[in-house]
Amino acid sequence: MITETGDYLTRDGTRVTIFEIRPGTSTFEAKGSVWKEFRGKIRPREFNIWKTNGQHMAVGEHRLDIVKKVQPGC
Repeated sequence: MITETGDYLTRDGTRVTIFEIRPGTSTFEAKGSVWKEFRGKIRPREFNIWKTNGQHMAVGEHRLDIVKKVQPGC
């Protein structure tokens, strides 16, 4: 699911920007930021990690599971 850096959408529709993927380094190989409102604007704020299959947590579903890549220009 997460094959390259860029913008993705989560299960609840939140935008995530993945800025680093390090295959073979750990279980959670993708690093990125969740976009949140801060001082009146939506911007990347929160640092998180994901498995390359899009899972945010080791077990079960989570609202921040990545489900879709945002296409450029959208």
